[in-house]
Amino acid sequence: VIGLRYKESLVGDKNIEVWTNELRLSDIDNKGGFAGTMSVDAQLADFATVNASATYQQAGFGAINEGPTERSQEDVLQYVVNTTVNADKLLPEKWGVKLPISYSYGEQFIDPLYSPVDTDVKFKDAANRDELEKVARDYTSNSSLSLLNIRKVKTEGSSDKNHPWDVENFSASMSY
Repeated sequence: VIGLRYKESLVGDKNIEVWTNELRLSDIDNKGGFAGTMSVDAQLADFATVNASATYQQAGFGAINEGPTERSQEDVLQYVVNTTVNADKLLPEKWGVKLPISYSYGEQFIDPLYSPVDTDVKFKDAANRDELEKVARDYTSNSSLSLLNIRKVKTEGSSDKNHPWDVENFSASMSY
């Protein structure tokens, strides 16, 4: 856009003002992203099981048939660690106690592609990124501890008669 303005003042001065405003849009940022998943499982005999998984998805990741505006506009990092321990293996077998303990912990971080304050500046390049992380970053943390199906089983030394009030007929669970 080019503009001309002719001004004549009361004193007789003649001024011509020329201004230009060049605003061009070129190609949209069509850079794709990537995503990956990793998983590890470990079994420690009959004592414990450990599972860990992590997922990362970069902004711009999407299906081949999706346009640039339909793809993800945020970076997502997520990991989870689950473990189950048969704590009864640490107790004498003659007690007949079954004590499975499960623990899980996970975190998720979601960062936007662009700064919410200056929408034309990428979040990672923003001058006040440390302050923005407190506001713009979506952070989720989960943890749980569970004692599931705690029970006593009959052992060789217990009586052969079964009664409805026997402790072996009951189980308890707890989760936090």
